[in-house]
Order: sequence, then C-alpha cells, then structure tokens
Amino acid sequence: MIVIITGASHTGKTVLAQRMLEKYKYPYVSIDHLKMGLIRSGNTNLTPEDDDELVGYLWPIVREMIKTAIENRQNLIVEGCYIPFDWRKGFDSDYLSEIRFICLAMTDAYIDAHFDDIHDHGSDIENRLDDSGCTAENLKEDNRKIIEGFSKAGEQIILIDTDYESPISDLFEENEKMLRTERLILRRWKESDAEDLYKYASDPDVGPIAGWPAHHSIEESRDVIKNVFNGKEAYAICLKEDSKAIGAIELKLNGHTDMTDRDDECEMGYWLGKPFWGQGIMPEAVREMLRHAFEDCGMQKVWIGYYEGNNKSKRVQEKCGFKYQWRSEDVDVPLMHEKRTGHVSLMTKEDWMAEQ
Repeated sequence: MIVIITGASHTGKTVLAQRMLEKYKYPYVSIDHLKMGLIRSGNTNLTPEDDDELVGYLWPIVREMIKTAIENRQNLIVEGCYIPFDWRKGFDSDYLSEIRFICLAMTDAYIDAHFDDIHDHGSDIENRLDDSGCTAENLKEDNRKIIEGFSKAGEQIILIDTDYESPISDLFEENEKMLRTERLILRRWKESDAEDLYKYASDPDVGPIAGWPAHHSIEESRDVIKNVFNGKEAYAICLKEDSKAIGAIELKLNGHTDMTDRDDECEMGYWLGKPFWGQGIMPEAVREMLRHAFEDCGMQKVWIGYYEGNNKSKRVQEKCGFKYQWRSEDVDVPLMHEKRTGHVSLMTKEDWMAEQ
C-alpha cells in the first residue's frame, strides 16, 4: 500500500506521516527532502521559491518511485507538496488501486481561531529556518488554492475546521476499519459521500426492490449516512482506483436485526449502484464481509435475506455459498408500507471454512 500525504503548508502533513510510520512501520519519503537534496546538489538552478517549476521536476521522479514500490510489493508513505492536482493521470488503474491519497487543508475559520498555535507549533517536527512568510492571510490563500485545485480534480479533502486532532483520529480509525479485496475497498461512510450515494440511491431500480424507497435529494442521502449507515459494521463499497462509494454492505449485529438474538450471529445486507451490476463486484464484497465476520468479528452464523423478485440478490447469495433456509409470506416492509414474500439463507462458520 502506498500512502500519499499532501496539502497546504502548516497542515500537519509531516506529523501525520510520522504517526503513520510509527503505527504501521511503513518507510517514509519526504518530497521536501528530495527538493532540498536536488537544490543543494547544484544539479539545478531552481530555488525553494520556484514552486511551479519544482512540481514539474520532482513529481515525475516521485511518481516513478511510487510505481517501483508497487511493482516490488512494498509499502511506502510519500509526504509533501509538489503533487499536481491531476496526479492520477500518471497511473493506470492497477497502480491506483494500491494508492491511498490524503489531502489536508484548513478552513479560514480554523486559521482565524488557531493562528497563534499554528505558528507556534510550525517547527515541532521539522525546524523551519525561516517561517516569516507564515501569516494568516498567506495561510488562507495557500489553503484555498489546495481546496479549490484538488476539489476540481475530484479529490476528497480532509478539512481541518474546528480542531486538528479529530480529523486526524478519524483518518486512523478509517484505516483500521478498511477492508480490501482485489478490486474494492470497503470503508466507513463519510458525510462527504452524500453526493455519490444520491447518484446511485436515487435510481428507482436500486432501492425499492431491496425494501427502501429511492432517495429524493442529496440532503436525504446525507441524513441516511448519519442515521442509517452509522452502524458499527456498515461499509461503503468503493472501487480501489478512486475510493468513491458505489454501494453499501453491512453486518447487522444483535439488537439491530430480527433474524437472530445471539451476539455471535448477524445479518448481512447490501446493495450496489446499477452501473456496476453484472461485473462480479457484489459477490467480491460479500465474500470479504464473510471473511471479516468469521475471522475478525467472531461470528458463528451469518444470516441473509431477499424479497421475492430480487433475483440479482438471490444469485449473489447462491454464488457465495449461502444455504437456503425458509420462505415467509406477508413480511412487513415498513419503508415501502407494504407486505412481501421473503426468503432467508444462512452461512455457518463451519460451512465457510470448508470452502476456503
């Protein structure tokens, strides 16, 4: 896994890289160190102030270092500025699937409220020989440029708004709660996923057949993320290449399902955006969630169901080895205000292990 950490000045990029190095023991490369090595070697006439020219000089080197690490199956943290907004253009999907991109930026409100702390702690990790350019207005200008540029490129920005530690802690928690397959990342939902969620959940061919109405606005999707997709084992299904949500999958634990009242059993639920049907994505996600349920969560049984007519869900369950249990008539579907015929299947840990 490659972790790229970039962002505006004084946002704690180096602090985050150091923490990741300590926690995950990944090797760490500083682009700023490469920059100064290049300049001090005398092999260029560029200076530390030539930011635009340095991007064109340094990024091709860093890009090919990243590719080499991926090809050699090595982990690496790459931290610093001088990463172009369109950095993804230099990688094909096989490389992108192995890269996690993190961009840090501060809001104007945070800079106004915490400027003295930002300035005072600017040399905690690295000794800034000349920090005279660190003014509130310069910081705001730099952060706005980063937010605008990477947002236009379709990247998600980690915004430092009210305090610094919360978004950084969320990053580590998200990394701990991230599951990976050959093509997918299963990760915790974020409010910033609302637009992507609405894109697929507003399709009338997706939700109603699974028992929930199509979403009518991005705000509704945001509310669902906050109030429905907030379970301990609720995950967004994402393609590795861009980590954008294209579906949902969840293990519903005891107290949140009517299929079991045991702590070592759970119910699995899922759906996938229509453009991604027929590509084997859902079975791939389900198989990883089964592994997670039995190996990581200590489950002995995973229950699953579908409503009459949802043949796509039925086929996914069959492909993944669930064993059919029973059929129930007149099952309440509260979100749709109707009754349907339901079907229930089961995967036991014993059966799952026999297939591994």
